[in-house]
Amino acid sequence: MQREKISAELEYESHKCQELESENKKLKNALNELRKALMEKSSPDTTAPGAPANRVLLDQMTSVSEEVEVRKEEVLILRSQLMSQKEAIQPKNMMTDSSILLEDVQKMKDKGEIAQACIGLKETNRCLESQLQSQKRSHV
Repeated sequence: MQREKISAELEYESHKCQELESENKKLKNALNELRKALMEKSSPDTTAPGAPANRVLLDQMTSVSEEVEVRKEEVLILRSQLMSQKEAIQPKNMMTDSSILLEDVQKMKDKGEIAQACIGLKETNRCLESQLQSQKRSHV
């Protein structure tokens, strides 16, 4: 049930992202058209008052747009790294999810299986505890 919810959320986010990318593309095209129109207007008469300032502003806008594109790429890379880390962490969380553990216990047929599982968990806890203690000693 939780996976379905996550899947639905991912699908919604994907759809929303596509819509935003489409809107972004439209805005970029409009910006480029405006930029071209300004370039064409300022090109014939470069001695007109304000023409050099207009050119400087256009150059600054171009460099800022390039910087934004670089930052977008960085954000995409970081986002993909974050998703990879989340996916790596997710199975660990499932080990501690009490509802999953309860389902496993309910599937066990008799008290003997439950007792064996309990003994196994105790041994695992002891082993993990000793590993943790040794790591603490080595880091101190």
